[in-house]
Amino acid sequence: GNVHQIQPVRQNDEIRDLNISINEMAARLEDHDEQVRQNERLNTLVKVGSGLAHNLRNAATGCKMAMELMASDNESLDRSDNMSVARRQLELMENQIQKFMNLAERGDEIPKSEPTTVDLMEVLDHVTFLLSPAAQHLNVTLVVDKQGQRAHVFMPKDDAEQLLLNLINNAIAAASEHAVATDTAAEVQVRLDSTRPDRVLLTVADSGVGPPAEIADKIFQPFVSGQPEGTGLGLSLVHEIADRTNGQVTWARNEDRTVFTFEIPANDNQDHNSSEPER
Repeated sequence: GNVHQIQPVRQNDEIRDLNISINEMAARLEDHDEQVRQNERLNTLVKVGSGLAHNLRNAATGCKMAMELMASDNESLDRSDNMSVARRQLELMENQIQKFMNLAERGDEIPKSEPTTVDLMEVLDHVTFLLSPAAQHLNVTLVVDKQGQRAHVFMPKDDAEQLLLNLINNAIAAASEHAVATDTAAEVQVRLDSTRPDRVLLTVADSGVGPPAEIADKIFQPFVSGQPEGTGLGLSLVHEIADRTNGQVTWARNEDRTVFTFEIPANDNQDHNSSEPER
C-alpha cells in the first residue's frame, strides 16, 4: 500500500530506468487514490444529502408560505426590497434542492442548462441586489465598478448567476471574518470590464487574508475550504462552470487583497442563435 516515490539513483543504467518507472507508477497511483477518495466523498454526500434536501425543501416551502402571509397583511412589506430578495433567495434554494434531489433519484449527472447569450452586466446587477443585505448585515462595503455598456457571453444564465453568487458571497465572508478578527474595515470590490472586443473580465477582490498556505494550490478542488464553516464546494463549482463555458478562473494575492479573476470570450460578434463556440 505504500505508493510514495523513492529517491532517484544516480547511475544511468537499467536500475535508473526501473527507478523512473516506479516513480511514474507511484505518481499515477497517488492521483488515482485521490480521485477514488473524492468520488467516495461525493457518493456519500449524495446519499446523506438526499434526505436532508427533502427536509430543506419542506422547510423552504413553509418559510415561503409564512412570508406570503406576512406580506398579505402588510402592503409596504410586500413591496420592500428585502422581501424581494428573500423571495428570490428562496426560489434559488428550491431550484438547487430540486436539482440535488433529481441527482439522488437518478444516480447520474444533473442535466446542464442550455447555453445562450447572456449579459453579465444584468446578472451582476441582480446578484449584487441579492447579496447587498448580507454585506450590509456583516458591515462589508460592497463596491461595484462596471466598465462598458454590455457584457455578452455564451453560457447558461443560471451558471452565470451561480458563478457570481459564489465568488462575491465568498469574498463577503472572507472580508467580514478578517474585519471581525482585526477590528478593521471590510470591503469587497467587484469589477466587470467588457471594453475589450474579444474578452469579458470579472475581478472580485476582498480585504480578507486569503486561503491558508496549505490549501492555496488546491482551493478549486471539492471539499477544500479555508473557512471554519465552509463546505469547500463553492469554488469547485466556480471552477467547473468556468471550465465548461470556455472560461478561466484564477486567484492571487495582490498587496493586501485576495483577487479572483474570471475571464471568458465575449459573444457580441457571434450569431446569437448558433451553438456553443468552438473551443
